[in-house]
Amino acid sequence: MNQPVTYHFKLTDLDITHEKIAHLMGYTQHGSCPEPVMDMIAISLLQASELCDIKGGYLLIDPVRADKENRILYCKEQVFHTGKVVTNQLRNSEKAAWYICTVGEKLPAYSRELMDQGDLMEGYVVDVAGNVIVETAMDLILSKLANEMALEGLKTSNRYSPGYCEWDIVEQKKLFALFPEGYLGVHLTKTSLMQPIKTVSGVIGIGKNVKNNPYTCNYCTQQNCLYRDKK
Repeated sequence: MNQPVTYHFKLTDLDITHEKIAHLMGYTQHGSCPEPVMDMIAISLLQASELCDIKGGYLLIDPVRADKENRILYCKEQVFHTGKVVTNQLRNSEKAAWYICTVGEKLPAYSRELMDQGDLMEGYVVDVAGNVIVETAMDLILSKLANEMALEGLKTSNRYSPGYCEWDIVEQKKLFALFPEGYLGVHLTKTSLMQPIKTVSGVIGIGKNVKNNPYTCNYCTQQNCLYRDKK
């Protein structure tokens, strides 16, 4: 079995700004975030530097085959019913990188603790910071992967996750079956949700004719996605 390529990051390895967190909270105009909230964001990042255990990795599997007509992605012995959007976006993939990335349990536990104590706004800020951190960490891993694949003359797609774009979240079980058991300390609940909760997983297509589309929200039917383009 192939072994995953694994990374460990410090918060300082990531390009996390106060503005990124404020933007995800809905303060999309420059300077629109109130100063008290910006102070909370600054404090949450200081706390995150102590509480985060940022790690992630990917597993390269060759080959994969996308069946666009039946909306299926074949990978080793697994058959993923990825839906119309994801299958179409991965149709030119020759191989795939399956990934998991997490910030660990301490940061989301701290967010829950704040909320349980009635500090709802502070807990919410920490919660959003966790989202930004794990997504930024995974973006960095994707960038490293793209550079590696470019040396072979290959391109990488956007990353796609179960639970989005009509790809049923229950297929997390198939994705996790590709990895060593307990990889990164992440596990699935009975309802296929990941624990720790600030964790992302999914697939990246790789091939000579693969495209990376900067904006794919127009293709997606998930209207309540936290990261949906608001333009």
